[in-house]
Amino acid sequence: MTRAREICYDLEELIADCATNKVSVTKQAREDAKEHYSLMDQAQILDFLSMGDFKNQELDHDSTDELDKGNDAGTTFDAYTFRMGLKKYVYFAFYRRRNGFWIVKSFHPPQKGKRTAVLSHTPFANFLERDKL
Repeated sequence: MTRAREICYDLEELIADCATNKVSVTKQAREDAKEHYSLMDQAQILDFLSMGDFKNQELDHDSTDELDKGNDAGTTFDAYTFRMGLKKYVYFAFYRRRNGFWIVKSFHPPQKGKRTAVLSHTPFANFLERDKL
């Protein structure tokens, strides 16, 4: 059984650095934020994070793990889930490079756990309905 890892980074530091040029959002995280939350670009995502209001919205630490591929493989990241608005939840993961630069690697709906999107709103909804017949 894998033991849960301690939180690695100070979330307050990331929030403060969102107002500077020390944070970047990956292309995939930008695309997901645009598609699911109408945050249209990196500037809007960082503005949202820099306000820090999400910390009061059912913020839960999901995991701390290591990246398994890419240039930053082996780097530790933290992941959180929080509520955005009344019904949407966000899975949000980030890490800090050795040079002090932050990377937001994920910003999308949770894919597992109690806060995942309802399956009836997925492309597989038709299969669920068919099985009920």
